[in-house]
Amino acid sequence: LGLPLRPMPISDEWFEWPSLVDLFPVSFPGVHTGRDRFLLNTLQDPLRTRVADYFDPDISNDAISRMYPAAMRNSTAFAERDARKVRNSLLARGGPIESGFVRDTYRPFDVRWLYWENDRRLLTAPSPSYWQHLIPGNLWLSSAQHLRKGADEPQACVSRLAASFHLIERGAAMFPLYLRDDQFGDEVDGIKRTANLSELARAYVESMDAAPEDLFHHVLATLHDSAYREANAGGLRMGWPRIPLPDDPADLAQSAARGHRLARLLDTESDVADLLTDHTQIAVDTTIDGNPMQPDDFNVTAGWGHFGANQAVMPGQGKLERCGDVVDVYLNDRAYWRDVPIEVWEYRLGGYQVLKKWLSYRESKVLGRALTVGEVNWFSEVARRIASNLELFR
Repeated sequence: LGLPLRPMPISDEWFEWPSLVDLFPVSFPGVHTGRDRFLLNTLQDPLRTRVADYFDPDISNDAISRMYPAAMRNSTAFAERDARKVRNSLLARGGPIESGFVRDTYRPFDVRWLYWENDRRLLTAPSPSYWQHLIPGNLWLSSAQHLRKGADEPQACVSRLAASFHLIERGAAMFPLYLRDDQFGDEVDGIKRTANLSELARAYVESMDAAPEDLFHHVLATLHDSAYREANAGGLRMGWPRIPLPDDPADLAQSAARGHRLARLLDTESDVADLLTDHTQIAVDTTIDGNPMQPDDFNVTAGWGHFGANQAVMPGQGKLERCGDVVDVYLNDRAYWRDVPIEVWEYRLGGYQVLKKWLSYRESKVLGRALTVGEVNWFSEVARRIASNLELFR
């Protein structure tokens, strides 16, 4: 249009800082099933049922196609395009792999059950070498090589579980804190591991008299710092994030402490009750008459999500009522979560408006059932985790 392009800011030190891959040299792509509607479920039992049906030789391919269309979808994205050939081959092999039923961080704060196999005929990108490093006590940091145009929210999430290829909206690279190393690693709880650090990172950690966890948590805190992202918006568009390393051990310790608290809040497996005590009045589930929720109240019918093309889940407008700086978020015409701060409701992580995205997948017509009590409580907890997260960077 003949208008000058507005340059994105970038700090003078940007190219002097090491990039994320300069610090943590090993990463893996997240799990891309290509058949999410079949291989993932919010509950384990329905997933086991459908996988058992798939491996039942008494059920024909035509019947499976009717029962689970996603399981029999042909696509060039898979190593074998013909889904019938894939099923016939797996049936000849035998039943499902019991260890393949694992928990998966599908989206921020949204954990599903996944059936995984190291077979590119069933999954688009199973990331086979990834799985050996999913060891107890390990932490994983997600990041993208560059931000999407117009994105300014944090692009880093944390998980102890397997994670989706689309965890942060675009292809997620997962950086582990530790790598399993049965030959040279140090043994911890019966498993040998070594820190996923470059020589540069190891030297820096030693010079600061710090631990690998300190650097990991400093990086996480940096990527969630709005001042850092604003000052380096241009650089973050160009490639992997570059990370300033404090010269003072006290500064590193302070940043690492903030990152450790943040990691607990982002990690769905962490008990964070002690961090949420000031936010117990956020997202309280209730009803319009103030009475306890009844069975019908657990159905999400407020229009938060629907199926679009190719059965992709699309967000809807839903129902909100605003009062000052808070909103009430409705499950349906009767039940709602009250007093969700606007900044919590609008919080975005890696391309997703977290609470709205979670709800879009829980609309009754999408989920196929009502919410459980645990899921209603989880929405409240996520809202409180986000509120605590936001406090860290004020």
